[in-house]
Amino acid sequence: MKISLAKEAGQPALRRRRQLLTVLKAAAELAGLGHERGIIEVCLLSKKRMTELNESFLNHQGPTDVLAFDLRQDERPKSDDDSENVIAEIDVCPAVAVDYANAHGGCPSRELVLYIVHGMLHLAGEDDLTPSARRAMRAAEKRVMDALSQRFDLERFI
Repeated sequence: MKISLAKEAGQPALRRRRQLLTVLKAAAELAGLGHERGIIEVCLLSKKRMTELNESFLNHQGPTDVLAFDLRQDERPKSDDDSENVIAEIDVCPAVAVDYANAHGGCPSRELVLYIVHGMLHLAGEDDLTPSARRAMRAAEKRVMDALSQRFDLERFI
């Protein structure tokens, strides 16, 4: 499995891009996606674009932190090499991470990684639609973030 990282034009520059890709690869393994063949595209989007996607796909108003799209069952043409197929897209909004971190005394980069981990956990089958599922999702997030924090510096990506 590969991780692709894209950034919408006009978004702040990423720092330590290679390190972030290493962190995200480890996160995918920890989330249970390590056996997958293909590419997970992580897209850093503006509040405006996240608002558009949130309203289009979930009928929710305003920007959101993360949206995950599982494309493994998509009818798009596949390449001959499974490892080159995009199997999922995770859209995240760095501005939402910055706003949340500033309001709650956290680290924007760590918050951004959490959003991506959340998307990966959705792709691995977790959901957060009921109180018990939300508790399980939070426990899985904590497990993955704790493991990442022990191995990597999760700060200063944005």
